[in-house]
Amino acid sequence: MNTIWTGSDDGFVHVTKNGGVTWTNVTPNEMPEFGRVSQIDASAFDVASAYVPCGVRSWTTRNRTSFRTHDYGKT
Repeated sequence: MNTIWTGSDDGFVHVTKNGGVTWTNVTPNEMPEFGRVSQIDASAFDVASAYVPCGVRSWTTRNRTSFRTHDYGKT
């Protein structure tokens, strides 16, 4: 398996399908500003699928949302 998903504390999500040789930014357009991606649940059954929880913390807000994809982050 050469698929690796990464998230960051500034809301970016990237995926590689070739073991890290090249990376694609698949950050959802709906990602909230200052979103934090601290984990990604990659499917054990479908390498194109992943679930991305996202948290937003600020002085006035604490929101959580999540995203899912079944096509390597295209949608």
